[in-house]
Amino acid sequence: MKITFNINDHGAGSRQLDFTPERASNFGDAGRGADEVREHVEELKELGFPAPDRTPTIYPIAASNVSTAPEIAVRGSENYGEVEFALVQTDSDTLVVIASDHSDMVVETVSTARAKTIFPDLVSSDAWNYADVADHWDSLIMTGERLGDDGWETVQEGSVALLLSPEQLLEELRRRSGDENSAGTVVLSGTIGGEIRPGAKAWRNTLTDPVLGRRLVVEYTVREEPLEL
Repeated sequence: MKITFNINDHGAGSRQLDFTPERASNFGDAGRGADEVREHVEELKELGFPAPDRTPTIYPIAASNVSTAPEIAVRGSENYGEVEFALVQTDSDTLVVIASDHSDMVVETVSTARAKTIFPDLVSSDAWNYADVADHWDSLIMTGERLGDDGWETVQEGSVALLLSPEQLLEELRRRSGDENSAGTVVLSGTIGGEIRPGAKAWRNTLTDPVLGRRLVVEYTVREEPLEL
């Protein structure tokens, strides 16, 4: 599935790029500090999710699951979004987008890997060139929000410095897969700590760059469909 990205090159205006995902991977338990990783694993265990055999985890996902769709269909109400950043490798550049790894709590108690295959991974159609933010990367802030009955609520917020850096993610993926992260590669970062609150009507994730004064947003609604007819 082809995606059209609107790339904001700092100091050089905007341009559009048609991109076709060829391979995609989703990191998990990818905290930059060992304490943060242990804390996240313990949170997952308390929720009934299986603990990973090693960290970070890397889940290959279908390239067709990477999407900019404004709406997704779900079954039941035990599903939720997680804020992540994603790296998009083009022929000439590495792009940064904000993403949502949408998952199902019921399936995750059985297999996290299988849960990664159920829903699309939503990414923003706006993108930045990583070269424009590399020198102040750790200042970027990720925010995850859910739309409940009382409006938008923040359930996740923190610096990208809590997660492995883009270079570390790409190197770890290269080491395990043997792939040189060629054009068409999409890598989701894994998420930060926060409150898992399923069943929202919509989800909105934001990546804020306080140095250059801009942000990326991915927002989508959830259409709940019956489990059976």
